Formats: sequence, C-alpha cells, structure tokens
Amino acid sequence: MASLGGNISPPESIISPQIFVAGLAGVVFFTIGFYQLSSKHHQDGNPDEPSVVKSILLFCYNCFLKPHSRAAQGGQQGALESFYAGQAGAVCLPYNDSCFWLAPFSSPTGRGSTSLRRRAADSSPPSPKPLTPPAVGGGTGWNIEAMSEFVNVPEFFSSVYLVDFSPSLCEVARKRFARLGWTNVKVVCEDARKFRLEDYENGLSGGRASPIRSSPSYFEPRPDHGGADLLTMSYSLSMIPDYYSVIDSLMSLLSPHGIMGVVDFYVQSKVDVSFRNHTGGMDSKVDASLLKLGPEDVVLAITSAGDNILSYAMQSPARIHAIDLNPSQNHLLELKVASFTALPYEDFWKIFGEGKHAEFRSLLLSKLSPHLSSRAFQYWLDNASIFTKANGRGLYDTGGSKHAIRVFRWISRIFACRQAVQELLAAKTLDEQRRIWQSKIRPALLSPLVSNIVVSSEAFLWAALGVPKNQLAMIEADHATSRAVTGPSPTAKNTRAHAIWHYMVNTLDPVIETTHIATDNPYYHVCLTGDFSPQCHPDYLSRAAHATLSQPGALDGLRIHTDEIDEVIARISPGTLTVAIVMDSMDWFAPAAGTAAAQIRKLNRALRMGGRVLLRSSAREPWYIREFEAHGFVGKQVGDREPGRCIDRVNMYASCWLCEKVENLPPPTPGLEVETGQALGEDVLRL
Repeated sequence: MASLGGNISPPESIISPQIFVAGLAGVVFFTIGFYQLSSKHHQDGNPDEPSVVKSILLFCYNCFLKPHSRAAQGGQQGALESFYAGQAGAVCLPYNDSCFWLAPFSSPTGRGSTSLRRRAADSSPPSPKPLTPPAVGGGTGWNIEAMSEFVNVPEFFSSVYLVDFSPSLCEVARKRFARLGWTNVKVVCEDARKFRLEDYENGLSGGRASPIRSSPSYFEPRPDHGGADLLTMSYSLSMIPDYYSVIDSLMSLLSPHGIMGVVDFYVQSKVDVSFRNHTGGMDSKVDASLLKLGPEDVVLAITSAGDNILSYAMQSPARIHAIDLNPSQNHLLELKVASFTALPYEDFWKIFGEGKHAEFRSLLLSKLSPHLSSRAFQYWLDNASIFTKANGRGLYDTGGSKHAIRVFRWISRIFACRQAVQELLAAKTLDEQRRIWQSKIRPALLSPLVSNIVVSSEAFLWAALGVPKNQLAMIEADHATSRAVTGPSPTAKNTRAHAIWHYMVNTLDPVIETTHIATDNPYYHVCLTGDFSPQCHPDYLSRAAHATLSQPGALDGLRIHTDEIDEVIARISPGTLTVAIVMDSMDWFAPAAGTAAAQIRKLNRALRMGGRVLLRSSAREPWYIREFEAHGFVGKQVGDREPGRCIDRVNMYASCWLCEKVENLPPPTPGLEVETGQALGEDVLRL
C-alpha cells in the first residue's frame, strides 16, 4: 500500500484513547459550567423554552450528529423541518436580554425600523402607520421582538408578517407573539417565493379571488410594487436554494419607497481598516483663500479624510465630487456627513473631536444608519470598537497615519521628552514654543539615528506617510540639486537619509517657528495628543460649521465616488468642472509612463474655460507642470517652500500650484461652458 505521505497519519492513529478521554472530560466540564445558568433559566425564564444546557446539547446534536432527511423526500420544507423540528425552541434562546445564538438578527430590523421612524417624523402631513412584512425566513420571531428596542411594534406598524417555511419555527413564533399580546403580528408558514401581501391585506389589488383558489405559482406575474414599507431577511437568504428568484419576487412586495434589510453569513465587501488617514494633509484656510469658491462652482476633489471636502461644502458650491480609490476614506466622509445630518453637536464633537463615544454603536443603529450607504454602515458596524473601546485611543490612533504617531510616541519615550511635548502644548507664546522645540524635542525627533534607522526606510515612508516610490524619487532629486549638496560649502550628502532628514527639517522647523500648535494648528495638535481641543480643531468641527452643514439640503450637492480619478472625470460632462483639487496624486506617476499627460488631457476636457487645477507636490518644481502647459494650461506657483519658509499650517509639501485652463484640446470641448452659466443645468449635474 502506498504511503499517505506528508503529515497525514493513518486513520487508526487519528483518534487516540488519550484524545477521546480529553474530549469527554471537556464535555463534562462544559456541561457543569452551565449548570447554574440552566437552573436560573428554569426559575426565571419562559417554561416553553429549553434551558441553556439543553439548548446547547440540542444544537450540537442536530448540527453534528443527527442524520437528516434528504431534500428529495420532502422537498426544501422537509429538509428544513428535519433540521429544525428537534431544536425549534433552542434556535434563539433569550439570555440576558439578547439572543444567545443569533444576536445579529436585530441589525436589519433595527436599521430598517430606524429609517421608517425617521421618514415618519420628517413627513408632513404625518404618514399613516407603516405596513411591513419584516422577516422573510423569520424563524422564531425573536428579531421582530427585538425590534421593540427601536419602535413600539404594536403601535408603530399596522401589520407585521413573519414568513417562514418551517412549521416548527412558525409554531414557536406564534406562541411568542401570543405571549406578547401583539395581535398585529401574523405568522405565515409559506414558501417566500409564493408569498403575496395582497392575499392577507384588504385594499391591495391582486388578492386571491376565492378561498378555494390553489396556491399561487412561482411564475405568476406579480405587480411592480406592493404595500410593504420594510422587508428584512436575517440569515435566511443563503439558506434558500434559488435565492435569485426570491430576490426578484420579494421586490414586488415593497412599496415605491420601501426599505429592504439583509444580514447573512457572507460579507458584502472587505476593507482594510488600517489603510485610512484620519485627517487631511491640506490647510483648509489656505485652500479657501486660493479658490474662493462660489455657488456656481462644480468641484472635483480627492476625499482623503473628508475634512477638505467639508470645508469646501461650507462655501456652498453647486456640486462637489469627492473621489477616493480607498473605500475606507469615503466611509469616513460618509460618517461625517451622516453625523451632521442626524446628531447634535455634542455627539458630533465626541466622535470626531475626541475620537471616542461610548454610545457610538447605539447611535449608528438608531440615528446614523438611514443616512449611510450599506457598505459604509457595514464598515462602521464592524469597526464600532474604534470609538467605544474603553482602553483604546480612539479614531485618531487608527489608519495609516497611526504608524507615524506611534513612532513619535516611541521616540519621545526613548529620549525622555514626553514631558517636553506637554510643555510645548501648554506654551502660551511662540517664543516659549520655539525654545521647548529647539532644546528638548528637536534633538530627539530629528536625530541622525531616527533618520537613518526609521524615517528614511521606504517601507515606513509608504505605510506611515503614504510616500510612494516615485514621490520619494522626486524628494531625492530635489535634494541632489539643493544648495545643501551642491553649494560652495555643502552641509549634506547626496543620500536618501540626508534627503529625508532635510525634508523633515524644512517641514517641521517653519511650522514651529510660525504657527502656535496649541491654538492654531489642529493638524499637528492631533498628532501630538490623539484628539482635538475646543480651542484647536479643523473648521468642520466648529459649532458654526455644524449649524451650517446640518441644515436640510446643505450637503445635497455632494457626490462620493469610490473609483479612480480618470474614471470619474470620464463620466463628467465636458466643460462643466470649474475646480479640480488633485492634492499630490500626480507625484505618484512615473515621468516616462505617459499617465500624467493622459490625466491632464481628461482634466482639460472636463474643465470649462478658466477652470483651475489645484495641486501640491513634494518637489518645488514638479516635472508634470510642463505637461500641464503643453496641454492647454498655464501653471502658477502659489506656494514655494524655500528653506525656513512655511507655505501653510501643514507644510508637508514643497510647493503648491494653480493650473488654469486657457485653451481647449482637439477635438474642442463642447461650447456649453464659457460665461453663460448654463453649465449648471441637469446635464452638467447628472453625476
């Protein structure tokens, strides 16, 4: 006989007597461990429901030991009944006011009922009670009972329908609602593909003609829409063999403005929570003075952390297109926009000013969820602990920027200057701030050891500061031609470590010299403290900004795109943009690849005559400015970070440029741009 090979053991050696005894002992201890819980449940719980221990044993037996009937013998209903009949009462065992097995059941019902409650509150005149079949595959009805945490089910809904194909689960549900006294909840044991709301509700067209009519077919024509205001599926969709047909049939149950909520075993998308910046790298005050946006402007900008987008929104342009290929960045912007809409300033400040809020998850479900896309809601539900973890550092210790902040924290501890950081933040004057920086902090942070070992590492530059290879090459090229290297008395070598050290010096020294960190530089304040203060915060965190952006319709002109810049520009009507803010994204392009020229041509097509591109670069004179000037633009340097000079409060970039469109490229841009102002029509604002 051939050897099994590798690490595979012969079958007789897989289960040894020792393993069997250990497993048996584990089962015994597990059972004893739950004995007290079982006793308490029998004393205080519902007598119709099994104890905790019995529920666990029933669950294990039915899932892992019991032989189930084949679906062919009784169809899908027979297969479900074979699985659930022996454990129907244990499927969802109430324990400590939450579902012992399937606590996530409440997510779609909670979010959906919150949306309906908001809609009812906003409607004028008041809307009638919503009609909803809230649970397709509703099982024992625990999720409907859990909905009472958000709305008063007997009073808020005119009718509620639980639809499930398992008679055993439906029987448990009927007993549940009889015990609760909820007469408006009806349990229907039926295939979800056959369920028709009009068969149970008077006044809806298409009901059964007579009580003896045969069961409807899967293939009977269905109305375009029904009368249900909310429809939920909790861990049921993936258990239906032909779930595509179920989705098609259930859509006809919803009213024109109905809401569908689904939670299941599979994920909609996967996003890396770590690859997100918590705050932007552009000074909103400088941008405002350079751009002077007005009500006729159509703006395209990279989302980053969304701070700059909200700053632009405060100037009330006609439209803002926020673009980022990283969905995490857009999810953060969505959360900020939803918080403006749904939360008072005190909660808003805790989430984004302090970076922590103990009740964030509750606020997410009860207030924020109606204003978030499904992907953003899923993302923040999965990562709610960022705000709620008691021993966590909050929002501003997450994302890619956390690496730089943690390295600074580590350096300050090694060099024993944590106290000096506190003194710098407490400094009352610029002179005092400069003295503390020069004598206590600068020698540690800008030491050759840190520069050589940590900061000049390509991996650190990318992970912590988001500096890609091509941008790093621009920094090194600038350094190679600088006076520090080529001057009559050179003070630096032409190496990467020296290039990064000088870049850091030219970034940080002018900031300390000219801006007061504690009161007027939120970009560095948050890096040093991990939060903002009432005296030092971005514009969007002020009470005035909250009062402005929380007004109805204040953010209606915002469009969020998770896509590449080129793709979004290609979808924008030609000659309609007035401003494009691309940050330092063009630093990422390789000079010989032709990608920069291709994007500049697309920007020329999308911008109206006189439209402007605002960009920043790690080089004082980036190579692609020549590409702009070769493709219908005139470039103007509006910020040059000479050694010792601060061009804005962030001072992260070596230069800032405005490139103005002065000519169309062939074929000519359609002539709806110019001075007529017609560019704000429906065709222009179609995105």
